[in-house]
Amino acid sequence: KTITSYLKKETSLLYLIGFQDLSAMGGSTYYGIHEVVGERIPKIDLKIFAKTLDALHKGIQQQKILAAHDISEGGMITSLFEMCIGGNLGADISLFTKNGIDTMLFNETAGSFIVEVEDKKTAEKLFKDVPHTFLGATTKEKTIQVISNKKKVFTVSLEELQTAWEEPMREYFK
Repeated sequence: KTITSYLKKETSLLYLIGFQDLSAMGGSTYYGIHEVVGERIPKIDLKIFAKTLDALHKGIQQQKILAAHDISEGGMITSLFEMCIGGNLGADISLFTKNGIDTMLFNETAGSFIVEVEDKKTAEKLFKDVPHTFLGATTKEKTIQVISNKKKVFTVSLEELQTAWEEPMREYFK
């Protein structure tokens, strides 16, 4: 049994599962764009990684996880954008972080995932043994809205993001 990464339903819930080393951003796309080298790359906790994969696999097998996307190049916000575009749905995200919002959005710790589930009860049961963070919910509005510590950071349309994402490719695929 497999699932896709694109969002499936309006008003379902989004969680980040797995360990994220928010103290390190070395080698990230975000640092590359800002011409920062960084002293450390994010470390992976292999014990938590194994438990995270087990929880992810179990949730997929039980058909409790509607969509999943790994956190990779570009970090959580890039993975979320790709999930939204694929499902033609938006997302409202509300984060509580002591670290900078850019660290939370753009950290590329391998072994962490964004998952879509129907409700909180399902998430708590599936992810009780692994780090998990409630991110927010899917929406029918074609936007991504991010709130951090109860303050609006941004709202952007999927159309605007997709245009920016496709722009570099237009040169090659005319």
